Amino acid sequence: MFRSLMIVTAAGLLSVSCVAQQFGRPSNQRGVHIALPDQAAVKYAHVRLGDIANITTSDAALKRRVSELEVAEFGQGQQVALVKLARISILLRLNGVPAGSLTIDGPKAVQVEFAPPASLTDVDVENAATQTFLELIGGEAKDLRVRLNGPFMVSLGADVRDRRGLRVEVLPPGEPRLGRLSTAVRLWDGSRIVASRPATFEVQKRQKVAVVLTSLRRDDTVTARNVRLENRFVSKFQDQPSEEDILGKSTRRDLRPGQLLSLSDLKTPPRQTSVIAVRARETIEVEAVSGVLRVRLQAATALQTGRVGDIIQFKNPDSGHTRAGRIVGPGRVQIKL
Repeated sequence: MFRSLMIVTAAGLLSVSCVAQQFGRPSNQRGVHIALPDQAAVKYAHVRLGDIANITTSDAALKRRVSELEVAEFGQGQQVALVKLARISILLRLNGVPAGSLTIDGPKAVQVEFAPPASLTDVDVENAATQTFLELIGGEAKDLRVRLNGPFMVSLGADVRDRRGLRVEVLPPGEPRLGRLSTAVRLWDGSRIVASRPATFEVQKRQKVAVVLTSLRRDDTVTARNVRLENRFVSKFQDQPSEEDILGKSTRRDLRPGQLLSLSDLKTPPRQTSVIAVRARETIEVEAVSGVLRVRLQAATALQTGRVGDIIQFKNPDSGHTRAGRIVGPGRVQIKL
């Protein structure tokens, strides 16, 4: 059975009614667009809006809050229920989603079928973690690989491990990065947490990398015969170079076959007319470029000396993070967004 709705004032209902009729209107930049299907199947007795609707917004925190909104609850033995658009609209308003930022498309009611799953497995935990890391890192699911570092479900008590209809939630870690990450995993039975403990995941993302094919000595020239570009799952964010970035450049150090070539491993071959444009430990200007968009970032500290066209490492003095960029002029370095 559905839970009873809170009593709202006539003015509040009028405002909600306006939201429900707001089909097809363009949303603003931080608005929410909700697309409802005619039918949906859910695995859990407590139905969240994200289980039955496609929710689009540029605000990740708002999307999570809207997705977690409970819109229905199946009673004992109940298999089918109708979730009405008007009910969804009222719940959204009661939870602080302003009418002016909301558009809803779809039927006046969604027919929802309850199909409880079997007990959870480690694969379910990995799938939930994949969605969490996608929101944090960005990209597409096909380009992200998330694996538990060890068994998880077997570490729980049998009363939790064998229970049907549980929902798994993987909390986002503190920073968006790849590699080995530890974060909390929660198991929910309806609105109640029945288990919460840390788990370690290995997170990899498919990126474009430059792979060394043959041994390279310092000052060797990079060609299509000794370096190849390919897409590969890796555990660290890469420079994702283009052929233009690497071919014809010289190596700064010895490299072995199979190594991934970083832009900081390369330099422009010396030219008679070239002069030093950036010196190590100098303060430099950093410009981020994406297509026609150019954004000047805060000053950084050069970690290497180089000429125009060279790729050097520099350090953000506030965060302490190190990145690689191309020298484009005296005291100026450019990075790609």
